[in-house]
Amino acid sequence: MKKIFLFAAIYFTLMLLPVIAQDDMEGCKDYPLFTRMPDFYIYNCGSKEFESHQYLAGYDDATGPVYKTVEGKYFFVHYLQKDNGSTPVSAVQIYRNYKNAFTTAGAEALYSREDDLNTWTFKFKKGDKEIWVGAEGCTDGNVLFQIIETEAMKQTVSVNDMLLALNNSGFYALYINFESGKYDIKPEFEPNLNQVVKLLTDNPDLKLSVEGHTDNTGTQPGNQTLSENRAKAVCNYLISKGISAERLSSKGWGQDKPVADNRTEEGRYKNRRVELVKK
Repeated sequence: MKKIFLFAAIYFTLMLLPVIAQDDMEGCKDYPLFTRMPDFYIYNCGSKEFESHQYLAGYDDATGPVYKTVEGKYFFVHYLQKDNGSTPVSAVQIYRNYKNAFTTAGAEALYSREDDLNTWTFKFKKGDKEIWVGAEGCTDGNVLFQIIETEAMKQTVSVNDMLLALNNSGFYALYINFESGKYDIKPEFEPNLNQVVKLLTDNPDLKLSVEGHTDNTGTQPGNQTLSENRAKAVCNYLISKGISAERLSSKGWGQDKPVADNRTEEGRYKNRRVELVKK
């Protein structure tokens, strides 16, 4: 009798395993912009406050796929189809379902090809925020979404903090997020630079060396030039706001003076900086 009861208990437990295994992973939920297809469950998910991800962002007939690295708040959601007897859903069904949903919601299709169902990329605009959604590893009954909300890590800059750091340490690090390979100052970073203008205006004897630094992504000569151009861009901004050019100088150090580990995205972010150095 005990053997029969034991066998029944084991059989019942085994029958439950697929159901349990096909529940959403604990703590996981759909990303707010879109939901799952019928009979799919969340196999895995995760998030990071700040990360970078490389997306397929276009296709050039001459050179092939175009990639773009995007930084911001990161999410991933991995869906699988339940093994519950429902008709298997093909990769093309998954692709067309989400393509229709995304385009209806106003998303821009950056990489969307019927001959490459494995990977596709869409971009949403929500106010001043961009949301990049990339599907990867899309096969029958399986789709992984990698999502980045493009908001740069914010740095609150105050005149008092800068003056204190310059007097105590001799320098202050500004974190200004430039486009990859570029040195144009984005409008969202102007308020911080305006605080530097106020610092210099309130302290007319203060002179600064504006010094650019990069992470180790790319080539050393390229990073050297980039750091010099970004430092000059900051100087030119300050001068455009009425600060005398005689009080400023610029210098680039490239990737030679990291302050954090370049093996992590957070470390690379900290290394991409412009330092104000007291002269």
